[in-house]
Amino acid sequence: MKKKIHVAISFFLVIYLSPNSYSQEWIKTFSSSAWNMFSYQVIEDYDKGVLIGGNQSLTSPMKIGWVIKTDINGNVLWDKKLGDGIRQWALDGVDRTADGGIIVAGVCDSLDTQWKDPFILKLTECGEVAWCHVFHTDNDRDYGIKIKALPDNTYILLLKDWDVNPSQSVWLMHLDEYGEILWEQRYFQNDPMVRPYNITDLKITPEGNYLVTGTCYRPISGQTQPDWVWPMMIMADSTGEAIWEIPWGYSLPFTEQVMGEGFHSILTDQAVYSCISHYFYPTIHTVPCLIKTSLTGDPISYQDLKPNTDFGKASTITKLSDSVFFIGTGYVYGTSNTMSVLKTDTLGNVIKETILNHSEFIPIDATLTQDQKLLITAWDFNSTSNKYLFHLWKLNQNLDFDSIYTVPRVYDSLCPYPIVSSTLSLPPCGLTVGVEEPLVDEELVRMMVYPNPCSDIVHIRLPERVRIESQTKSFTVQTTFHQWTKDLDLEVFDLFGRPVSRQTVKPGTKEASIDVSGWNNGMYYIRLSSEGNVIATDKIIVNKT
Repeated sequence: MKKKIHVAISFFLVIYLSPNSYSQEWIKTFSSSAWNMFSYQVIEDYDKGVLIGGNQSLTSPMKIGWVIKTDINGNVLWDKKLGDGIRQWALDGVDRTADGGIIVAGVCDSLDTQWKDPFILKLTECGEVAWCHVFHTDNDRDYGIKIKALPDNTYILLLKDWDVNPSQSVWLMHLDEYGEILWEQRYFQNDPMVRPYNITDLKITPEGNYLVTGTCYRPISGQTQPDWVWPMMIMADSTGEAIWEIPWGYSLPFTEQVMGEGFHSILTDQAVYSCISHYFYPTIHTVPCLIKTSLTGDPISYQDLKPNTDFGKASTITKLSDSVFFIGTGYVYGTSNTMSVLKTDTLGNVIKETILNHSEFIPIDATLTQDQKLLITAWDFNSTSNKYLFHLWKLNQNLDFDSIYTVPRVYDSLCPYPIVSSTLSLPPCGLTVGVEEPLVDEELVRMMVYPNPCSDIVHIRLPERVRIESQTKSFTVQTTFHQWTKDLDLEVFDLFGRPVSRQTVKPGTKEASIDVSGWNNGMYYIRLSSEGNVIATDKIIVNKT
């Protein structure tokens, strides 16, 4: 695979070390006099280094996706840039895969410069391009938001506004090891008043469920207008079916409606905790806030973390234990902008606060390392160069800035040779095209019986996709599986409901046949099901005259 190598660190990336970096403050600043630089996600790598997913751009919009690998002290080991900046390959999510590679997700304009499409890109353990996949719809803006690698080398992708018809929608996809869709699920289909507009977080729970956090519009319960802003949360099971989905606060029995933006969530043994920006109305101001939700999706409580401030947002939350959290915040007190990390208990009582800086930005992402240190990143702006930059901080459990590690470490041991910084030339990507017409989509989930009427052998063309409906405690969920990995039951019944034929259909089977030569003339019902879920039905007419 050909790659164009650049000495990216020497010319474009400057790591500014604060004078106190080796004593009082662990902070790394990623800046350039030529480029805007943005971080979007930070994770600890398998070798205790750090992976950062972000973007570079000369102007707006963000054009070049950027994967950075640092050592345990935040010093850059290598970086990979996606594309040459002519077409957009902006990155939002990054994760390390079970086979040692790297998977990233974002948005590109490779097929149409006027519109956007989600994409995913797999890198090998050495940072080489393995494959990429684009999810395209014509004349529509869709966004890849976050991606999580699963232990079986498949992936969960969080998307916004996927497909042609829906706008302001939120989706999950389960993708196979090459990015092909196994299943896809759209949420809030049973409440058309909910309009998701910002989706910021995807977590996998210990039970293998998926927890999504963001923000949506919806009128207050019992009204049809106007739209208000609410935190939004979704808990889905391992097949994508919604266990519960809520615009948090729109129908609460509190003394006030708890409006605001939702950012990130964590799960304890007792509840879900989320960080939000609490909107006050009609005296309009916003404060950082911690909200609590039961494991069954019922809002329980909220606590303003800095009640006497304004323009406040609690934008990241990490769990030190089931009773202690680290919450990244930004707010204004008086005339001073403050970005800080709060150490709180589950009630939102602040145990300690550490100020990161006095910019007008908020933390973008945070993660806890294996040794219980907090990595947190945020944007900033250099008024001299007129360019955006970003910082990375590391703090210990006391929220003191961490110390520098001096013991030599081996990094990227999964790669047999040193990884170098480069700009990656992307190959032609695999393509999934969104279905434009609902009728076409219905054809994909239909079973076709032919010839019909029949006299000896009848053929059944099985659906290309499997659609299953299920009922939760408050709504009906519809999930479409692009690939089915379980056995199916193909059954035929007479008009009295008596079974006359049954066979097992293995995954990947496209067509089945039934010998009806010994059956009486008449009408029969054929049913395709799996584990009690009816997938498709049709009728067979036997006529041997």
